[in-house]
Amino acid sequence: MQLPITIRFQRKRRQRSPLRSPWAWAGVVGVVLLSAVVYAHSIVRTPATASPRQATIELTSEPPGASIRLDGRERGRTPARLRVEEGEHEVMLSLANYADTRLRVVARAGRTTPVRARLWLRTAVVTELRAPLPGSSIQDAGFLPDGRIALVVALPDNRGQAWLVKADRSMAQIGPDELPTTALAIAPDGGRIAYLAGPSGADKGFSYTADDYREVWVTAGRDRRKLTALPSGSDERLTDVAWAPDGEHLLLVAGRRSSDGDASSRLLWQSVQGGPPAELANLPAEVIPVSYSWSPAGDGVALLARSGDTVSLCALRTDGSAFRYLADIAKGDDRTLPHAPLSWSADSRRAVYSAPVKPMAYGNAGPQALYTDDLSGRPSVRLGEAEGRSPAWSDGNAVLALVREKAEGPLVLRAIDPKGATRDVGLLPLPGGAFAVRWDVAHARALVATVDQSGFSARRIYWLALWTEGEGQ
Repeated sequence: MQLPITIRFQRKRRQRSPLRSPWAWAGVVGVVLLSAVVYAHSIVRTPATASPRQATIELTSEPPGASIRLDGRERGRTPARLRVEEGEHEVMLSLANYADTRLRVVARAGRTTPVRARLWLRTAVVTELRAPLPGSSIQDAGFLPDGRIALVVALPDNRGQAWLVKADRSMAQIGPDELPTTALAIAPDGGRIAYLAGPSGADKGFSYTADDYREVWVTAGRDRRKLTALPSGSDERLTDVAWAPDGEHLLLVAGRRSSDGDASSRLLWQSVQGGPPAELANLPAEVIPVSYSWSPAGDGVALLARSGDTVSLCALRTDGSAFRYLADIAKGDDRTLPHAPLSWSADSRRAVYSAPVKPMAYGNAGPQALYTDDLSGRPSVRLGEAEGRSPAWSDGNAVLALVREKAEGPLVLRAIDPKGATRDVGLLPLPGGAFAVRWDVAHARALVATVDQSGFSARRIYWLALWTEGEGQ
């Protein structure tokens, strides 16, 4: 039978996806790229906001041009202004002919931390300080707060003078032309002198021996006045005088010696305004003149004392609240240089000193270790296994010390961190033998005392050591 309609069967065609077209894909890529450009443009146009944890370190060095490594990454050269995350960072500065300088900097969020570093030459420039007059000798030398060097000069017949060495190395005498003693001290302002004398201490043309010292006089320019004196009939004699850093007080030493030859000393605190002195300590030993190391605040002083053939290091507070017998540092050596091997921290709360590692053999102190002490009465703490002499506080809690690795070799300047880790900073080319140091770390320099034994008698020599260019050269 034939149907009235015709039915045709046709296979259904699959609908083609628009993404299979190359033109469609090109459109999609174009849209993505356009979106990326718009997003990037929006980032550029949007003002950048600093992370709340970001901080800034403003880093300069003397001299400038040192390469900077911040936390192990190169960050240009000094001077530089560096954006960092808040917290502690390690900075290393490097410059040709200078020792690498390592700093730990704590950066605080939202703040700028200024850091100024003084770079130290790898080898110090050393110059001998010479006495200003023929026939004279330098009795003592020290730095004043303004950078000048104060010299106590000994003349024949126990007469003395006071001189200043300026930054350009020129010299100028201060005070009277001659003083009747070499037991004198120059004030921190460089304008006043305190000295010891016997009766009629203001008279010119008369000099005294140590057995005559009973009075303390102070000069300002050409004017002199008697400040204080020992009580009449006292069997003591004044043996030394030193200015405190405040310029308002003197440390006096009054001593006596028994018929058996035993020495004792009293330490006295004297106001320059007058009045009776206050006693700080009474020692069964002889205080070695000019051996003092003062704390920056002037509330602490270290000194050397001799009992028999032993030289000891002591420290005390000038309010009389603390006294510390720290260590014996020499034995059987009459040529001990009169500078305490102790330095105070910037806040005057702690001291670092050098002392023999083991009990001393006669005439030989042996290796020297480094110790810290806060004068609280607790035992001193050794600074790791580090060795060295004549230490000084450096930046932060780091310590500098000198080591002679070979008997006739140069001194090595070494830096020690709070854990006792060491690194060599530079060299100090001085002849072998004993030495003692007074530091001016802020200006990378030191006064070094040595002993010349080439003549009939030992002669003390002072050297100016500079680890930076342009400082008094």
